[in-house]
Amino acid sequence: HAEAYAWGFRVFRTHTLPEPLVRPARPDDAKAIAAVHLTSWRVAYRGVLLNTFLESLSLEGKIALAQHALEEGQNSRHRLRVLDQGGRILGFCVSGPSLPPKGEVFALYVHPSRWRQGLGRQLLMESVEAMRAAGFPTGSLWVLEHNERARGFYEKLGWQRSGGVRHLWQGGIILRELEYVLPLS
Repeated sequence: HAEAYAWGFRVFRTHTLPEPLVRPARPDDAKAIAAVHLTSWRVAYRGVLLNTFLESLSLEGKIALAQHALEEGQNSRHRLRVLDQGGRILGFCVSGPSLPPKGEVFALYVHPSRWRQGLGRQLLMESVEAMRAAGFPTGSLWVLEHNERARGFYEKLGWQRSGGVRHLWQGGIILRELEYVLPLS
C-alpha cells in the first residue's frame, strides 16, 4: 500500500464476508437469536402493537424463549435454524409438524438491517424443503393481519391465504392473524 500512497492513490481496505449459511441452531446461539427476535419485533410491529408493550420486551425474556425452543427442539420434530454469516446470527426460523398433519413455519425473523436482501427467503426455503422432505402435503404459517410487509413477502413466494383466521391477546390488545398455506407436493 505504501507505493499506492506515494503515487497519491487512496487505499481502501476491503474484506469479504462468507456467504450466509443456514444451519441448525446451537445452545450458544440463544443470545444472538434473542437479539434478532427483539429488534425485529420492535421494528416490524411498531404501529401494530402498543409502543409501551414493545419497549417492555426484554432481551432476557427473549433469551429464555430461545433457550426453551432450543431445548424443545432436541426432543421433538420442530427445528430451529439460524442464518449465520461468519459467526454472526442474521436471522432464524422455527418450523415443524402441526395439526392436521401439515408442516408449519412458527417463526421467521431477520434482523431489520438485513431486510430485503434475500435472507428471509433463504431461511424460508430451507424450512419448506425440510417440511417437504418430512412428507407434509402442505405448509402453513400465520401472519398478523396488519403486517403488510410480511404478507407481501409470503405472497410473492407463492403462499396463499387459506381463509383461516385466529385471534390472540398480545400486549393488551386482541390481534387477528391470517393463515397462509403452500402446497408442498
